[in-house]
Amino acid sequence: MPSQIQSTLSVYSLLDPDVQRRTSILFLDYKLVSEGYPFPTQLHQLDDTYNKLLEEGNQNIILMGDSAGGHLSVAYTIYLRSLAKEVVYPSQLLLISPWVKLSPLPFDAQEGTSWHENEHRDLITYRRFSSIFDLKHIIGFQDPFSLLCSPGGKTPRTRDDWSSIPNFSDPNYDVFLIFGEDESFRDDIVQWASYSLNYPQSKEYGAFAKSKDEAKYSFSRRGEAGNANLTAYVEPMGVHDAMLYFEHDIVKTIERALRRGQKLTVKDIDSTKFFGIARLTEFLNSTIRKC
Repeated sequence: MPSQIQSTLSVYSLLDPDVQRRTSILFLDYKLVSEGYPFPTQLHQLDDTYNKLLEEGNQNIILMGDSAGGHLSVAYTIYLRSLAKEVVYPSQLLLISPWVKLSPLPFDAQEGTSWHENEHRDLITYRRFSSIFDLKHIIGFQDPFSLLCSPGGKTPRTRDDWSSIPNFSDPNYDVFLIFGEDESFRDDIVQWASYSLNYPQSKEYGAFAKSKDEAKYSFSRRGEAGNANLTAYVEPMGVHDAMLYFEHDIVKTIERALRRGQKLTVKDIDSTKFFGIARLTEFLNSTIRKC
């Protein structure tokens, strides 16, 4: 989608100059399920590209994925662990509204859940995503509850599934996670992150919020043994993939500044209007500088 590319390039444009000079972007134009290529086709395409980058001498590789791309980024770390050889894991995962639970079950749509609460707020709906017919097209005849196909749907859910993957258990690795308060995936993401990343669970979002405590909208942990560094944000009243679909118009402001010979940084933009772009840029400024 053009908006996704515009938002991503806007983050790059807003990076501090020294960080920007050390950063490059590669977009993986993987084959789509909707065009007849079920998972794990995309995983193998990512693996081919990742290995080529390593062969070229690249070591500090960051995986960024939104929605299905978020699932692909997480699934790739599971795939790397399964290989009977020494592997290089990505240094960071940037997960934007990751689709971690492949298909919601009937109890997921009961009153009091994000699937129920946000049915008429989000572009992701239970009726559409609970289709067994569509599930067959996505993964064929693979186990829909396997960790690889559905990281958030696998049962039983245990921390052991993630403790041997450094992206989730080693403080030398970083994860950036962002999702919306009003998106249907919200509860799935929170539950998955609670055992994969030791992210604190909360149900006080949207209509169920009992307080205006801002702490529940952000979480940061660094340098803790047994856990990857985690920077997480819940966008107030945000919907699925809002950062990439609804913040891309910042590119106009950036272009106007460039025509004037001015380079904008994250300090020059409205961090409320451009909630995700501002926070991801700040995160990259902080973490890439340390690499």
